[in-house]
Amino acid sequence: MKLLDQLYFDNSGDFSTDNIQTVPNGIPKSLKTFTIKNTKIKSSYPFYGLFVGTPNVIASGCSLPDKLEQVVQLADKVITLDLSYNSIGGTLSEKFCKVQNLNIFSNKLSGGPIPSCFYCHFKGNQALLDKINPGLLSNIFTNYNYGTASYPSCTSISVDLKFENGKTYLFGTDLGFDPTYFNTVPSATWNVDVPSVDIPQFDVTFIYPNQKFTVSALKLPVQVTQVYVSSSGQLSFTGSYFSNVVSSIKAGIVNGAGCTVLSSTFYSMVCQPTVPISSIQNLVDANFSITIGTQTAYIPITFIPDFTNRYLSCSEDCTNKGYCDRNSGLCICKGCNKSGDHGKCDIKNRKCNCDTFWIGVECNTPDHYVSSVVPSNIAGGNVTLNGWYGPIHNNPSVQIGNVLTGYKDCEILDITTSTIKCLIGAGTGRQNVIVTQNDHSWTGNGIYLYNETLMTCPNDCTNSTVGSCDVRFGNCICKTNYTGIDCGTRVIYQPPQSNTTVDQGSGSTNITNDGTKYIVRISKLAEISINQTIVAEYNLDPKKWNVTVTKNETDNTLYTFKQLVSKNTTVTYIIEEISMGDKNFTFADVPFLVTNGSIKLTVDVENYEYLTSLNTLQIQMISSVESIGERCIIEKAQINNIDQQSSLNYITISKEGKTLTGRFINRALSDGRPTYISSNVVSKDESSITVGLNLPHCIQCIIDPDFSVLVSSIKKNNGCETEEKERKWLLPVVIVIPVVGATAILIVSIVIYSKYRTALRLKLNSFLDPTIKMDDL
Repeated sequence: MKLLDQLYFDNSGDFSTDNIQTVPNGIPKSLKTFTIKNTKIKSSYPFYGLFVGTPNVIASGCSLPDKLEQVVQLADKVITLDLSYNSIGGTLSEKFCKVQNLNIFSNKLSGGPIPSCFYCHFKGNQALLDKINPGLLSNIFTNYNYGTASYPSCTSISVDLKFENGKTYLFGTDLGFDPTYFNTVPSATWNVDVPSVDIPQFDVTFIYPNQKFTVSALKLPVQVTQVYVSSSGQLSFTGSYFSNVVSSIKAGIVNGAGCTVLSSTFYSMVCQPTVPISSIQNLVDANFSITIGTQTAYIPITFIPDFTNRYLSCSEDCTNKGYCDRNSGLCICKGCNKSGDHGKCDIKNRKCNCDTFWIGVECNTPDHYVSSVVPSNIAGGNVTLNGWYGPIHNNPSVQIGNVLTGYKDCEILDITTSTIKCLIGAGTGRQNVIVTQNDHSWTGNGIYLYNETLMTCPNDCTNSTVGSCDVRFGNCICKTNYTGIDCGTRVIYQPPQSNTTVDQGSGSTNITNDGTKYIVRISKLAEISINQTIVAEYNLDPKKWNVTVTKNETDNTLYTFKQLVSKNTTVTYIIEEISMGDKNFTFADVPFLVTNGSIKLTVDVENYEYLTSLNTLQIQMISSVESIGERCIIEKAQINNIDQQSSLNYITISKEGKTLTGRFINRALSDGRPTYISSNVVSKDESSITVGLNLPHCIQCIIDPDFSVLVSSIKKNNGCETEEKERKWLLPVVIVIPVVGATAILIVSIVIYSKYRTALRLKLNSFLDPTIKMDDL
């Protein structure tokens, strides 16, 4: 008896499939084709039974009004589905990709895209277009218009390979509807369930989207040859045995951040870590895993932005020769390995980056420096050089002198990590110091000054009736009613009231008196090379100061200004109004008085990183003068810098009988010990002068200039005043400015930090009495 394999209905009036489920054996399993045309179907949906075991179903012109997926529920065995000439709405989902012959002509589908299983193979595939387009007409899709040569971009194809029961299978997503849609290398004839030999790897090229895929039936862990880390942290892997199916891959740092896979082929993979690159960029050889199916591979990855990890093996044993660089196949960073005692291996540049105070290929040589000097007198004697010399002292030597007169050996008596004591012969003047050890030399230009027994004062303090010279320090001690740098100004009458203000908007200090205003401010931080050229400079923008105002324990007002000048460097200075009476100070063994109504400044430079160990820092200050209000005669300012050879350097700005005097003591506290510094005029014009204060190399530096405004004892008649109204004035307004720089090494108060040491060239203009005991400081 022949089995039923076809049912055909045409113009059959009302038709229903609802009672099929009451048939004892349901639809015969032998049924291959069910056809119904031009017949109104009265059934509940979906059709019971027809789309489960029947491979070919034709229901054309049957007034099916519902949404497509409500009408049918497809099984994997459906080969042909013809639902043309109905009123079916809804959208065409991906599950209809399993139907080899689909006809939905003359329906009302709208609002959705045509699935990628179709459009991936449209371009250049006229045979498919001729077959598909007629079946799609009268329906509307959001991503495809009939008769155009514009097709959506195909990004969904994925393909893989497997062996099973003696057969080789290609499987994946959107592979097409015909074996002619692709070809492989090696070539093969692809059919359904065709016995074949075991070929481990194929290159599959899909002709119409022109896309090539490599697949392998060997399920091995991925083999990585390199990993590129982009500046955003995205990882690009190169190798083999990755997967074309993105969803099958899991990746991430073991016990750490995951990595979202963005794309993958057999030979490559791209993923994005789930955390910002800033949180992982210091990881070296982080254990990274890639899992595909049951296979997991572990790869060490160094997360340096814009860096390529390669995976080569070294031909020699790197024990005691650094470590094996996978990127070059060479032993690199001998002495510091990946993280040594005094340096870390820069994997990207294949060299050791030394810690502060260390240099050399292996970062094992102390980068010594001198921070302060206790010199001998002109007869010679003991010398103390404070600084940092490290724990290693091979063949140490000290030389003092210069190129013109020659260098003298300073016989080393003792050397420690922080101090060298040596014995020098007689000499005079300012000299250079060269310290050599471990085949490395450091030079400090002009930092040594032989002590004279007696020091001179400016203008010999005029005469003995008005002042006397302190020969220890070279400054004048004025008698009552006399003042000034040389005690040459006589005080007879009280002057007009002087007004001192702090401009919180610009960080400047303004002193105004009788139509004249003096302005003092910090203007620039500069890095100076050993050749005295500026190699880096930071203008202190008056508009960028962050200011806070407080009161100290003596109820003086403190104005604190702070500005970030580079990535890590901060300049801070504090202006203090002295309003509770005169106060005596001693700085680097030099006594001085700050009078009531004065202004005291402290300048602080933190965390500066030098370009080289021979560079120094310079803080620049501007002092300027201007007239305010209406004046009968505007007198030009006279600016001078005097007493270059004394222990103190001075600058003066004189205008209309009033003089601003700036005094720069050529001594600093370097790491708590007195040493010599210099100041120099950077520039000047008719109304301003810029002074550079040169810092020694130190962990903490404090320098202490001061300013005062005086009125000449003989004030010229300017044509607006009578002789009776003329006054002989003293304006007791003093600005005392200790400029502080420090570093953040083993101290609580951090002031200036230098990554590299500094060789200083100092213009020293004072002498130190040898009777002062400084070893105890």
